[in-house]
Amino acid sequence: MAVIMDKNVFVVIMAGGRGERFWPKSRIDTPKQLLPIVSDKTMLEETVNRINSIVPIENMIIVANQSQVPAIKAVLPEFIGENIIGEPCGRNTAPCIALAAAYCSVQNPHAVMVVLPADHVIHQTASFTRTLEDVISYAVSEDALFTIGIEPHFPSTGYGYIHCGERQKSQSETEFFTVKSFKEKPMHEIAERYLKSGEYLWNSGMFVWRSEVFVRDLQRYLPDIYNAYHRFVNAFSSRNAEEIQKCIGECYPSMQNISIDYGIMEKAGNVVCAKSTFDWDDVGAWDSVAKHFPNDERGNVLKGNCIAHEIDNCLMVSDKKILAGVGIKDLIVVVTDDAVLVCNKNNAQDVKKIVQILDGNPDFKRYL
Repeated sequence: MAVIMDKNVFVVIMAGGRGERFWPKSRIDTPKQLLPIVSDKTMLEETVNRINSIVPIENMIIVANQSQVPAIKAVLPEFIGENIIGEPCGRNTAPCIALAAAYCSVQNPHAVMVVLPADHVIHQTASFTRTLEDVISYAVSEDALFTIGIEPHFPSTGYGYIHCGERQKSQSETEFFTVKSFKEKPMHEIAERYLKSGEYLWNSGMFVWRSEVFVRDLQRYLPDIYNAYHRFVNAFSSRNAEEIQKCIGECYPSMQNISIDYGIMEKAGNVVCAKSTFDWDDVGAWDSVAKHFPNDERGNVLKGNCIAHEIDNCLMVSDKKILAGVGIKDLIVVVTDDAVLVCNKNNAQDVKKIVQILDGNPDFKRYL
C-alpha cells in the first residue's frame, strides 16, 4: 500500500544532539547534524531530502536545542517556523518524542509518526523509502511500536542490538519480527556471538507508530512525561507561539532525562522490528568518516587543504589552513580556526572526553 505524500503521516526529526565526538568541528550551536560531514550538504538537509517523497514538508517536525533553531532556519528556510520546536535543555529522546507526539496529536490523534535521528548516513535512498513505506503501512493497522533494525556486517561494539524472535506475517517485501529484547553495546566476544547467531540486528534508533499507540505506552511506562505531554497538547492546541514556548520552558527542566529505549521500548511487549535492506551508518565519530570517502594508495583520507608525505591510514581535515603530515600513522587530525585535534584512530570515541574537559574549565568553555 503506497503512502507517498500521505498527510496523515508525520516525520519527526530529532536534531538535538551535541555531536561531541566531532569536536572541534561540532560545537554547541553548530553540532554534527548542522555540518556537511559526508557531502556538501548538512546531515540535517540530507535527512530531509531523504524523506521528502514520503510526506509533504508541512508534515515534518524538527526538535532541537533552542540555541540551534536559528541555524536550522538558515539551513532549511523552506520549513514552517512552528515545525521547528526548540528544547530549552537536553532531556534525551523520550521527552523529545513526547513533545513531538503532542504536536502530532493536535494535528491528527490517529496520525502515524515516523521518528528519525538527524545524523544518519544512508546512501540507498530508494531502498530506505521502500522499507519505510512498508513499516508505515503495517503501523496503520497494528497496535505496535515499530523499530528498524540493520543487518550487522561485522561484530560492532559501538551499536546496540535487537534480538529478533518470530517472523511476522506481512504482505510486503520487508521482513518483520517480534522483538525479544534490546541489548546494550556489547563486548567484542558477545558481538561475535550475536553476529553468528543470525538473530540480532543493529538498533538504528528509527521508530514508527500511530500516535495513540505511543501515548498509551507513554502513560503506562513514563507517567511523569505523560503528564507533561498533556500540558504540551494544551499548549499546541492554543496555536499561540508564546504560550507553547512558555509551556515547554516550564516543563522541560524537571522532565526525566531518559531515552526512549530505556523508558519504553525495552519494557513494552508490543514491539516489532523491520529488517532493513539499505546501507546505514550513524557516523558516530571521526574514524567512521573515512569510509565514506575514497582512500589514497596508503589508506589516507585528506579533506580540504591537506598535504602528506609518508603517512599511512590517517584522516586529515582542514578547511582553510594548510595541514601537512609527515611520517605519521593511524591518526585523525582536524584543524579549525580556533582549535586542533590530534587523535589516534583507536581513540576516536574518546574525543567526547575532551569536550567534557573543556566544559569543566571556565577558561576553555568558549571552545565548546
